[in-house]
Amino acid sequence: MPRKSFKKIIVMKSSKKPYTIGKKLPVVLHFKEKGSIVKVKIIINGTIRLDAVLNETKTAQKIYETLPIQGNGNTWGEEIYFPSNVEECLEKPKEVLELGDIAYWPPMQAICFFYGPTSASHGDEIRAAGPVNVVGKIKGDYAALKNLICDSY
Repeated sequence: MPRKSFKKIIVMKSSKKPYTIGKKLPVVLHFKEKGSIVKVKIIINGTIRLDAVLNETKTAQKIYETLPIQGNGNTWGEEIYFPSNVEECLEKPKEVLELGDIAYWPPMQAICFFYGPTSASHGDEIRAAGPVNVVGKIKGDYAALKNLICDSY
């Protein structure tokens, strides 16, 4: 599968006030605490907006503390990944994931969004390139991710 790249990825904390986003922010993750649930807003290329939640792992907490996170992303099959400044070791690692999982991949310090099979998958499974820490879940419709218009290499 050919890789696609994105110029704008942002991850940020949610708030009641609108958050101003600069022009160079293609993927955004925006968090909002509600009780023990941490809600996340993901914005890709300024047009795709998805809701998500973070889990209660140490890695998810580090990501939360680092927000906003923004970067340039790429696809690998039906996975979007982008580098972050988060440094964390493996914590309950998984390689086979579920639709909508948000994960952290330590070797690249990458945040990953899984919405279907990747180049490493066997059949219909969703498989990461290597062990990852699952940190959250995207909620809602993933169809928009499959139809993203991306910059080519």
